[in-house]
Amino acid sequence: EHPARSGQGVWLVPERGVLEFTFCMSRALEAIAVGMDGSPAADLLHKYHQTVRRFPPFRKVVPLMALWKKIRGQHLELATFVSALSKDFQLSYPLVEEMLRGSSHLFQQCCAKLLHCVYGGTTTRFLTLMLAPSTHDLVNVHRRCNAFLEFNVENPTGHYHLDLENPSSNAMAERLFLLDRWESSIARRLGFTPTSKRGDHTRIRNERFNKTSLASIKGISEFRLPNEGEIELDYVTFRRPQGLVPLDQETFDNVLKGLHRVRVTGADKVVVMRAVSHHIGFTSMQLRELMGAFRDDHLRAELFVSFFFRVTDIYNEKVFRVRFSSKPSLMQKLRSRLGEVALFP
Repeated sequence: EHPARSGQGVWLVPERGVLEFTFCMSRALEAIAVGMDGSPAADLLHKYHQTVRRFPPFRKVVPLMALWKKIRGQHLELATFVSALSKDFQLSYPLVEEMLRGSSHLFQQCCAKLLHCVYGGTTTRFLTLMLAPSTHDLVNVHRRCNAFLEFNVENPTGHYHLDLENPSSNAMAERLFLLDRWESSIARRLGFTPTSKRGDHTRIRNERFNKTSLASIKGISEFRLPNEGEIELDYVTFRRPQGLVPLDQETFDNVLKGLHRVRVTGADKVVVMRAVSHHIGFTSMQLRELMGAFRDDHLRAELFVSFFFRVTDIYNEKVFRVRFSSKPSLMQKLRSRLGEVALFP
């Protein structure tokens, strides 16, 4: 039987037996997100981290830095200390600057684990990366935090393959699951018809943990992110831009010229386009031309996924979908990633 509540409002739990319960933060998240339906996703993440992550007050900074100085040369203790900070804390830029100063090895060991904890968004993350003693250190840290730094929270639609043992990748997976719960709650509250494979409002598709499908789980919200292993998934955002205006032809031509002139790989060009995708709208013909600037089909597919919901005349989407007309297997993969409803018919 369920425990009864006393007259003072206290739940009377028996002293013997087995107690089973489910701890879920969904309602707490909905409380955090009240009134934020139309807000940028970055504002939600900021409010969420202010709620669940501890920001060391000034009176704690001195003993914190004293302990840091004490264990600075002890690799095992230092790794444990940094891992604890990366899970539960937000850190100011001046504090991180003092911690990482003066050692190339220390910068590589700690910056990659603490970068996602730096309070202040992209500006303070950029300043933190500029603390690198050398270009070699900067490249190594950027490589380890690659997925996190390339993540566009305002247009998260895409494919993700994350190593959860990497703190920055784990933090990114946490953000994806948070966005999923937020967007699902909005869709449920507005009475939208569920379109996921699970028959609910989740925005996560084709999820696999350590190459094993998670389809057997009743709801993706029941999956708790571990601290190790690999998770792979597709995310399709619920949000659609309102009043989106496509690029004028002169600006679009300059974008194409810039992509043609820059001497980097096609994959790097796609990464840059995804990073600014939330600022851009395309017509169907413009997206067709953009995809034509890339030779590889998998790069064209990434552009297709990133900008599909940012096409202003989606009723003409057959204009750019025809790029894959001779590749039915690739088109089927795109249907699986974005959903049958999104690509119907």
